[in-house]
Amino acid sequence: MPQSLPGSEVLDDLCARFILNAPSEERESFERLLFQVELAHWYYEDHCRQEHPNLSTLSLKEFTGLIFKQCGCLQQYSHLLTDILKRFVAYKLTVPCMGAILLDPTMQNCLLVRGFKSHSSWGFPRGKVNRNEPDIDCAIREVLEETSVDIAGKVKEENSFEVHVKQQRQKLYVVPEIKQDTALAPSMKGEIGAYGWFPIDQLPDSFETNQQGYRSADGARHSFHNVWQFVGRLKRWIQRTQSRPAIKGSGRKTTNAKQKGARNVTSSSNISHQIGSFSTNECSGGLDIAQSAQSSALTNDQAHSPSAAKPQVPNGTATSMSASSSSLGSQESAQSHAPSAHQHAWLGFKLNAAPILDQLK
Repeated sequence: MPQSLPGSEVLDDLCARFILNAPSEERESFERLLFQVELAHWYYEDHCRQEHPNLSTLSLKEFTGLIFKQCGCLQQYSHLLTDILKRFVAYKLTVPCMGAILLDPTMQNCLLVRGFKSHSSWGFPRGKVNRNEPDIDCAIREVLEETSVDIAGKVKEENSFEVHVKQQRQKLYVVPEIKQDTALAPSMKGEIGAYGWFPIDQLPDSFETNQQGYRSADGARHSFHNVWQFVGRLKRWIQRTQSRPAIKGSGRKTTNAKQKGARNVTSSSNISHQIGSFSTNECSGGLDIAQSAQSSALTNDQAHSPSAAKPQVPNGTATSMSASSSSLGSQESAQSHAPSAHQHAWLGFKLNAAPILDQLK
């Protein structure tokens, strides 16, 4: 079917819904206004294109250009669009993010989510705080929106980790006792592409270990750029909570040596599922999952993402962060952990089985 750009009727409706009737405080600056445009963009991709399959998918830049040309109050600023978008991207990187680390009852595995694009990095469910929104309320809302798991009443301030990466404050609340068979689904189409329960002791916990490649048994690459800052703190929290010296299955030594190439992480008995033979199924809408030949209840990511590039950090340091959780006490710095020489197995994890697109129909 030939694809076409949205016409005046669609754009006028979006302008009325998200721009003209936005709260006055959301129209005080272009940085705030672009959040409304972003909401309109999501609505266009998730709803308008579902109702009218002939409509083209658009990037945020392309969509914003159409909105500025269509909306009368924004037309005079169309020539400034490139600069406005650059300022918006920079502004987004300063907005605090809140979320949660969901642990299974064994406290050996945590839930990670991946974006809808197959090359997206894995991360904890989280999102940007709204104006005047308390940290805990934001974490509850974002986790509910991204996973459908309601953690209200389960989050405690003393069980939180806060880091500062460049100019952004990031805070996650630890929430244990979440069963791995919990039904998971995003509230917005196209936001989450996959869920995975990952063994905590196999996740990167330092800048150095994060630079190594991570592969699953099928050879697929996985990246964890938004995870490693919290893993060391999480391990220490679990050790204190369980009153034991180390997480079961952990045996990695601390070293300053930087390992190169793909990291083959030990698969030990605490892994919830050893990855076996998989066949790839391409789902409509771009969701790429793989279904186990042995069990339809298990899925695995087959996508190949490029090797992680070294992130740019201020002052030549790996990252700028601080731990302000009352359970941690004083500020902690990230420790460097590298795998010992005898580790030559593969990363093991289990993806949530429920087809996401089917849940959204």
